[in-house]
Amino acid sequence: MARWSFENIRVGIALPNREMVGSIVQSLKSNGLRRYGATLDLDGLRGQLEAGDIDLLITTPDIDGTDISRMMQDYRHGHIGEDPFVVIMTLLENPSQERVAWVVDWGVDDVLLMPHSARQLAERLDNFVVSRKPFVVTHDYVGPDRRGDENGGANSAPRVEVPNPIRWQVVANSDSVSYKEKVRDASDRINIHKIKSYGRQIDFLANRIVSTFSTGTGRDGILADVEALDHVRTDLAKRLQGTNFAEVGELVDSLGAICERLSRRDRDPKAVEVEIVPTITHAIGRVFDDDPEALNWQKAAITF
Repeated sequence: MARWSFENIRVGIALPNREMVGSIVQSLKSNGLRRYGATLDLDGLRGQLEAGDIDLLITTPDIDGTDISRMMQDYRHGHIGEDPFVVIMTLLENPSQERVAWVVDWGVDDVLLMPHSARQLAERLDNFVVSRKPFVVTHDYVGPDRRGDENGGANSAPRVEVPNPIRWQVVANSDSVSYKEKVRDASDRINIHKIKSYGRQIDFLANRIVSTFSTGTGRDGILADVEALDHVRTDLAKRLQGTNFAEVGELVDSLGAICERLSRRDRDPKAVEVEIVPTITHAIGRVFDDDPEALNWQKAAITF
């Protein structure tokens, strides 16, 4: 039996068929949850995430015949909606090691094996009321930290304490600090960690581009890394807004112009163009490393 009252928890259900929805709804009702909405398609799932009015999402690896991994990663990275911290529980019929690892890479909080029981769901919710794992931030992952304590050293990816909407609805919604303020604070901190991780990633890609080009492979040999570099640079430019790093924007724009020239199909890259790439990325990275906090809290990138 659940140790808490879950009646205030708002649940989003995104599952591939009505039978699965019915099973989950029955388990929710058995545990006193009455605030839920269900969808059977990707547009509905995106709508739930964009609306920002759910505390728990229950879903599966694919909906409407399409895997949802990209959408869920975009959500955790802050590209969908204003609150990337909804607790995500994924139902799995095939609990193979590869399948679980793939789902975990989305940034999910928990995996519930099918067929499930109402008691199992209650136990998971009880656990979330008590605690939630901090998030870990890298250039390509934002989500619960599943490392052991021994792997959380000074040189490892940073951890960020994030809001726990389930606990908030069950025991903490009278806190003097509003939930939105908690979301804003955690989002700002994740944003800074993402910026710093991007600084390391663009440097890595720049050095690999130079190394590959030196072997004489030409444009085709470096194209994939140039496109990856420009993809990271584009998101980096957006994340710089409202931070003390905003002054680096011109350098980031210059990096984009170089990427555009290197990827053009009507010309071959010149050695001098390739060699300038790490010069720019080193300069960007030095700015990030020199300012440990680097956040102007009066001009936060995420507002409400």
